[in-house]
Amino acid sequence: MGGQLAALLATTDAPVDGVSSRVPALVAIYGVFDFLGLKSQGSTGAREALLGGDPTRAAEGSPLCERARAASPLYRADATTPPTLVLHGTADELVPFDQSVRFHKRLRELGVRAELIPGKGGGHGHIHRPPCYAPALEQMSAFLKDVLGQ
Repeated sequence: MGGQLAALLATTDAPVDGVSSRVPALVAIYGVFDFLGLKSQGSTGAREALLGGDPTRAAEGSPLCERARAASPLYRADATTPPTLVLHGTADELVPFDQSVRFHKRLRELGVRAELIPGKGGGHGHIHRPPCYAPALEQMSAFLKDVLGQ
């Protein structure tokens, strides 16, 4: 859920005392960006439990559908979404790679700087294990240095 939560923070502005809650850059790894677009893949039900049911089976406009939409960075993104780097394994068995493809496409349509780095043939979490760890860390560092100017 880390990629989804980071993206949700980056696409939500909830000011406190007049200060925006938005972050200046986003690195999202293996994120669920569209709960409504998830297809049941024999999951354990953990994602569905968080929302109170399976949003892919919810009627449009139902409370469950609205919770799923509100939790989906894909629908919250706008032109003020910060520059974004998305990393995702193309053979992810837990979160479909298409989630990242669609989020990346949406950001580009909005004019947001967005980069997608696919882990070719990688499953869920593959960039956290050798030999992929070092290259992924270098890609994230380069992106953040470029965006943050450091």
